[in-house]
Amino acid sequence: MPNPRDRGGASRLVGISTASGSELGPVSISSASPIPLSAVVVDAEDNGAHQLIVSDGREAHLYVISGCRIQTVVDQAGAPFAFDLGHRQGNGDGVGCSDLGNGRHFVGLLAQQQGAQWVVRRTEIDLDGTTATIGRSDTVTANSAQDPVVTSAHTISCGEITIDKDGVSQPRG
Repeated sequence: MPNPRDRGGASRLVGISTASGSELGPVSISSASPIPLSAVVVDAEDNGAHQLIVSDGREAHLYVISGCRIQTVVDQAGAPFAFDLGHRQGNGDGVGCSDLGNGRHFVGLLAQQQGAQWVVRRTEIDLDGTTATIGRSDTVTANSAQDPVVTSAHTISCGEITIDKDGVSQPRG
């Protein structure tokens, strides 16, 4: 069955090499984006479980690391779950981890300027094994585009871990 997210792009492989020398994966990422893939491993819920986020600059594909496997996270309809990046789908700019009232979770982030103020909507993503569901949302405000609330909404991060600082990227070219 064709992947509903396949937009005619090339498939690229992502895997994880462990300190012991074993390898997890690889998983195939189908993307029409010309941007090299970037990836980072996080513990979004701060519970010892780990997730792999793979960005093609347009979407951030989400996987869970379970035992010796990388498994695709799906939404409630069974389609691969991906965060919107750069507001391309109209519902997000970045990915973070926040506590909206019941412990730390992934959040999809959407930053919008409203007059002289910035508003960032944080939408919680609840993980149950390999299924992601949309949870509660809230908003936080900032007075400038340089405020960390806004700048963090335009990247992928989880706590102190960022995809730019702690992740890996394919070489350009």
